[in-house]
Amino acid sequence: MDESQNQKRPQPQSQQNMKTQQGSGQKTNVMAILSLAFAFVFAPLGLVFGIIALVQLEKNPNEKGKGLAIAGLIISILGCVLFMLIMVGSMAFFGVLRPDRFMPVS
Repeated sequence: MDESQNQKRPQPQSQQNMKTQQGSGQKTNVMAILSLAFAFVFAPLGLVFGIIALVQLEKNPNEKGKGLAIAGLIISILGCVLFMLIMVGSMAFFGVLRPDRFMPVS
């Protein structure tokens, strides 16, 4: 009879908080976190980490982080495109892309 009373008795507040803080036991994919972090620091590496994270998440559905990986991919792609536009624009502005520099005009 004593065991049935223990099962019905509510758990102390601290034990309930510990169970909710632990969550469902899913961990976040490390590559997804690195993808988002490196998207702002070095975009090509963030792009690689994002692709690796998505592949790993497909293989292991028990991990979280798909949103982080996608966000890292998008920001990395935008960073790479922006960098390339700035490089091409600066080369055009400073005259590096002038064809007469490479081919002599007769």
